Amino acid sequence: MNSKGNTIFWAIIACLLWSTAYAGIKLGLQFDTPFHFAGIRFIISGLIILPFTVKPGVFIRMVRENWKVIVWVSVLQFIVNYSLFYQGLNLVPGALGAIIYGSQPLVVAVVAAIFHDDDKWFKLLQRPGVKVSELNLWKFSNPVVGAVLSWLLIPNENPEWLTISGMIIITGSLIVFYKSSTEISTN
Repeated sequence: MNSKGNTIFWAIIACLLWSTAYAGIKLGLQFDTPFHFAGIRFIISGLIILPFTVKPGVFIRMVRENWKVIVWVSVLQFIVNYSLFYQGLNLVPGALGAIIYGSQPLVVAVVAAIFHDDDKWFKLLQRPGVKVSELNLWKFSNPVVGAVLSWLLIPNENPEWLTISGMIIITGSLIVFYKSSTEISTN
């Protein structure tokens, strides 16, 4: 498999794994409050990945050198973003939450394609032929699979027209985006 195919393959796997979060969070919220459940989930996740990180001495040095960035990321990404995400999922069906949250990559991909002619602006994605806009669009599987898993796993959650409409809009947008990208690249 070439570099671009390998990158896309792992991006799809990551999206499919992330799509399980919506149903998992909704199931967990039946037994706990949003903020407490999010905190427990992130503590457990951190403990699981801890053995795969750098040596403790190196970690402590990195934290000391970059403490301001760590504080900002903690506040913005974890406290603000995830507290709102968990609270929002507590208020809406899991499938609808998956569609709403899952539409974010489509917006990012369209903006990246519009504002960056050569949108390889993440170090991870500096691979031949891989563009952020194209790779980001594979995240569409996240809300679709997340919605389906919510329907299958969460009691009393069934397909609704609003959720299905969101899936159709996301899929239609992807088709239009890919079609226009293909036409532009062939001209």
